[in-house]
Amino acid sequence: FTSSFRIEAMSNALKNIKEFINLSQFDEYSARILCMTGTPTGEQIYFKYYNILNTIYIAKKENRTKALTFVLCKNDDEKIAKIAFHIAKSIKAGKRVLYPTNAGDVQAIKLIGMIEFELGRKVKWGYYKKSNANSEMAQSINNDASIKDYEVVLASNYLSVGIDINDITDFECV
Repeated sequence: FTSSFRIEAMSNALKNIKEFINLSQFDEYSARILCMTGTPTGEQIYFKYYNILNTIYIAKKENRTKALTFVLCKNDDEKIAKIAFHIAKSIKAGKRVLYPTNAGDVQAIKLIGMIEFELGRKVKWGYYKKSNANSEMAQSINNDASIKDYEVVLASNYLSVGIDINDITDFECV
């Protein structure tokens, strides 16, 4: 599912649930509603207003190490050079890299070229975006929940919440 679909679907679902609640509010025999979500998308705030939400949180053990580093750059050329250097460093360390971008094919090829220059070799990479939905890499993610042997996956917001990648490997999101 893409983010735009999810927004419309969630909005419609909330409207329908609200209507059911209004219809059943004074009926003790009416059905109760259970809304299960993986990632909260506004329903907690929406239903809290009506004072009718009982929330149950399920916490799972997080095995990943998450860290965030901010890097300031003087211009776009310095930015892409630092990103390419960081991705190359991650690949040298044996990691796979996910790089979210909507910059397009020209910028993707420029970035990969800089990474390959830094590594001194070719890199197996793919760009997960709507126009590449039939590519081998996109099919692997969609059908097998795997990036297989790709070292770098560039991804537009088409690779969004709800798309699983189950590979057990060391990932880095740059």
